[in-house]
Amino acid sequence: MNAPIRFNLTGSVPPKKTSQKIIIPRQRYSNPLLELAIEGDGRFKRKRKIISSDIHQKWQEDAAWQLKIQKEEQGLETIDYKVNLAVKILKTSIAEFDLSNHIQSIEDALQLAGVIKNDNLIYSFDGSRKILGTCCPDGAVIEITHFKEDE
Repeated sequence: MNAPIRFNLTGSVPPKKTSQKIIIPRQRYSNPLLELAIEGDGRFKRKRKIISSDIHQKWQEDAAWQLKIQKEEQGLETIDYKVNLAVKILKTSIAEFDLSNHIQSIEDALQLAGVIKNDNLIYSFDGSRKILGTCCPDGAVIEITHFKEDE
């Protein structure tokens, strides 16, 4: 792949980290011996699970839909090689935000849409940045290029 692959997402990209909620499932054990697994403060150990908020899940489904359509229009196969990801996050608000949390949301959407086989194939983030102001509506411009080992 020599030419970059480009995608455009419309709508505000939510940050992944602040769009999560922690749940602690309630468990009832039928075996009393299992209930002996008690933490030092007397509480039963329960495995905590982090899930996306409803708003983030809705955004992720919408973003994946947009990416799938653009992938089909470009006639692309799922990427299964190392890549560089350059993301420009467009925000009409001039409030500061954490770029890396927004990029994580986009990585997950790329994988969910089948654009990339696994987001661990993203080896670099050269060229990613924030663009604030009224130049464009909220969204993201994504550019994927083949990762070159010698760089």
